[in-house]
Amino acid sequence: MGFKLSGLKLPGFNKKKEVTDSSTTFEEKNVLMQEKMNRIYKFGGIAGIAVGVLSLLALNGALPLKSTVVEAYLINGVTGVAERLTSVKKENLSENEALAKYFITQYVKRREGYNYFSLQHDYDYVLLYSAENVATDYNALINGNQSPKVIYNKAEKPHLFRIIRP
Repeated sequence: MGFKLSGLKLPGFNKKKEVTDSSTTFEEKNVLMQEKMNRIYKFGGIAGIAVGVLSLLALNGALPLKSTVVEAYLINGVTGVAERLTSVKKENLSENEALAKYFITQYVKRREGYNYFSLQHDYDYVLLYSAENVATDYNALINGNQSPKVIYNKAEKPHLFRIIRP
């Protein structure tokens, strides 16, 4: 006993050539679509690499901006004069040399400058850091006829002294 299917007709088998041709065109369409997608992916990959290279170039250009130089300025509240505070790097100057230069600078400013409002403080500072003979000369200068108090008429003309170094 066997089954005979001769009377049974399945759809599509009578057009075998047409079905075969349509399946090859379907495969060709898939291959063409895959090639198109590969080109799109290749373009996207190249564009991504280009963006990466450009970002690295931008980062390389911005690296010199990474280092910051901080400088301190002291602004006089009365006169508004900005004074740069010296920055010290360890390899250029030792701590003792930096302190010595600072105190020498402060001494010279107070000794040679004249500000009526801080005159007593400057006078005490100069006498404190001076040798006896220098303190005597400074005392004679301050209390003499050519005193800055007489020349600058007390508070009318304050005299600021700046130290300029290379």
